[in-house]
This record gives sequence, structure tokens and C-alpha cells, in this order.
Amino acid sequence: MLSTPQYKTILIIAFLHFFTGKALAAEIITESHGFALYGDLKYPQDFSHFDHVNPNAAKGGNLRLMGFGSFDSLNPYILKGTSPFNSPGMFMYGFTELNETLLAGTGSYSPSGDEPQSAYALLAAKIRYPQNYAWVEFDIQPEAHFHDGHPVDAEDVVFSYTTLTEIGHPRFKQSLRAVTKVKAIDADTVRVEFDQADQAANILRFGEMPILPAHFWVDKDFERSSQTIPLLSGPYRVGDVKVGQSIKLERVKDAWFTKLPKGELNIYKGRYNFDTVVIDFYRDQSVAFEGFKSDSFDLFFDYTAKNWAKAYDFPALNEGKVIKAEIKHDIPSTTQAFFFNNRRKIFSDPKVREALSLMFDFEWTNKALFNGAYKRNQSYYPNSAFKATGLPSEEELELLLPHKKNLPVSLFESAFSLPKTKGNGNIRTVHRRALNLLKQAGWILKDGELRHANSGKVFSF
Repeated sequence: MLSTPQYKTILIIAFLHFFTGKALAAEIITESHGFALYGDLKYPQDFSHFDHVNPNAAKGGNLRLMGFGSFDSLNPYILKGTSPFNSPGMFMYGFTELNETLLAGTGSYSPSGDEPQSAYALLAAKIRYPQNYAWVEFDIQPEAHFHDGHPVDAEDVVFSYTTLTEIGHPRFKQSLRAVTKVKAIDADTVRVEFDQADQAANILRFGEMPILPAHFWVDKDFERSSQTIPLLSGPYRVGDVKVGQSIKLERVKDAWFTKLPKGELNIYKGRYNFDTVVIDFYRDQSVAFEGFKSDSFDLFFDYTAKNWAKAYDFPALNEGKVIKAEIKHDIPSTTQAFFFNNRRKIFSDPKVREALSLMFDFEWTNKALFNGAYKRNQSYYPNSAFKATGLPSEEELELLLPHKKNLPVSLFESAFSLPKTKGNGNIRTVHRRALNLLKQAGWILKDGELRHANSGKVFSF
């Protein structure tokens, strides 16, 4: 039997192979309000808003933000120039000159706050796809309009794909390389076909493609329109622009997603509340921080451990007018590490690599140089569900045991943990462990030099 979860509908489409004489066959088609690459969507078809927002948040007010660097273009989709969105750190704000997409949750536009690799209908009202993901169809929201009142239709989707992959930034040709055909079935439906089946991520890659207004760009040079104010369809329109200095975004109070039969679009509910957002650009972080201290803008993201520990002592903060907060999150972190090139003979012995790892005094480094701001990674996948913890589980053992003879014994007997020092710079105990490992690998410490017992070569790299 086929299950029919509350968040999707399963359709059975039957078709006859007239010319081959084959029997009646059936293709299972899923129709849904979104797409999840891993497992199921968190939110059902009729969800009202994301859990991480306040659906009753007040609308209004002005937000002042800092941009870093500069910009000379308002087109974030071409290789030439730098747009506000493409300037450093801008993606964190969520206020940009980006066009809306068919699905939102992955990609650059309105990324998900609580799901990995899941996207929900935005300009698309629903999507359909077969079990093997060989194609996908998008039904466009009937109410979806650009800010000039022109409806968003299937031809806009075809135009966007053609324009972005042919003359847009190379990243679009790369991310959409699996697409073989984009066809407007009717004014509100687009069918996309892929070069191979069973590649589910292709649906997300197309769903996160920005949808451009074909009628707006028809008489403009997309590749050279560096300072043309773009026509959008989302919560904000681009207002005043001082190239390289500032950009003002104005909330569109009668945007299409506020007029839906069921009320405001669920993925926008409680979000994008400020009437205006002004972003002033600074070329120097130190100057920007001084501007923040003197109330030139409202929010400052600090990436410098020393600054975070020692620079926040000024009147506005002491008077409670500025709130200093460290926001904890569950976003998987990238890996920062020293990687050994095992093709070099000196690093080929695992005992040598372990000894060198022991000699790195993370605790002292963190305390003396970084004001205790860092936490040492114990995994290649820190802060994520893929992080290994404790001893291997039963499911993991099923995968590991066939290769047990080629794996270290410690993997099955003790949980992995990097050495931890007291942070006072005294690591003599660790030194002894490291020197013992090096000795086992053939490296002997004598007269203050580490040499190989057989060749006499000095240990160096």
C-alpha cells in the first residue's frame, strides 16, 4: 500500500506503450508543497509559519546595517562587478536585491532556519516529480506578481534559465548542468527535465534559481546593466542607491504574497518586517566599529576574538543601549585544521602524525592568543548530526567490522578524543607520549636533535 503523509499527495498516472505492446504500466508521481533531500519535510501542507519566527511581529520602523567593502553593480547574477549581495558577509542579513525563487529554503534566497536541504513553495504553488526524479513540474502561484504588477509566469522561468546559463555568472551553468530541457507547458506550469534519473538534488538546484522578469530585461543588456535598478517581486524593492556607498530597500506593503486567499504566505509570515533597510558600506572594519559605537547603524557582527573580548567597553553598552550577545546555533561548522600530506614519507607513519597532533597545545593557544573564544573540533563534521560520538553504534559496526583488520584497534575500544592540556604552557606529559610514539616510528631524540635511527636524517619539514 502507498502511504499518503499529510504534507504530500501521491498520484498514480497510467500510460500505455502502444508501439511496444507492453502491458499497462504505472508511474508514481508525488505532488507536494516543497521538497526535502533528506527524509520528510518538517512542515505540513497547511502550516501557517516557521517555528523560529514570531508570526505576530509588528511591521514598521527602520533598520540601519553595515556593508563591508564596496559595490559597483546592482546585478548579483553576472561575473562583472560586485553587487551589494556579493559583498562580504551580506548573505547573513537576508535583505538584498535578490529575485525570488520557485522554492525557498536552500540556496541564497531566504535560506531555511531549521531544516537542512529542504525547500518550500515560494513563487511555485506546488511541484510534481516521479519516483526517479528524472523531471519536475512547477505550478506557479496565480497571485505572484512583480512589483510593476506584471504576473510571474512560465515564460519568466524559461527566460531566467536561458539567460543565467548562457550569459549569467558561470555558477549557474555549473549548478544547472543536469538540466536538459525547460518548457512552459502553459502560462502557469513549467516542466524541467534532467540528464539522468535518481539525482534528487537537481530539483532543489532548479528551485533555488532566481526568477527574472523577462519583460523588464527585453530591452536592456543583462551583461552590462551594472547600475540598473532591478525589478523584483519579493518583500522589498530597491530605493535610493549611492553606488559604492549605500543602498536603501523599501518594504512593498501590497506585495503579492500578502493577498493570498489563505492570508500571507506561510514562509514570509512574521518575517521582513522593517519598512526600510539602509545599508551603508565601510571599507575598514575598525572604522565601521567606531561608527557602530557612535550609533551610525544598528547591528554589528564581530568575527575577531580579541575585539569581542576587549573592545566592548563604551558608554552606549555600559548604559544598556547596546546589547552584546553570543548567539548559539546548530549550524554545521566548517573544518579548520592542519592536514598531513601522507604522500610525503615523513608523514606516512600514523605514529608520527599522532605525535605531531599531541604537540599542538590547543588549550594554551586558545587562552593566550584567542581569549578562549574557540572550541576544538573533535570531528570532521562539527556541530552536526554527522559528528561521531562515543563508541560505534550497532549500525556503524555493520559497516566497520568487514574492514576491522585494516582499522585501528582503538576505534572499537574507546571513544575518539583529542588530548587536552591545562593551558598553562606546560605539556611535559604530552611531550613524553609524543617522543615515545616518534621513537616507535624510528625517530630518536639525542643531543637536542630528533634523527632517524637508521638514516641519521634530521626530523624536519
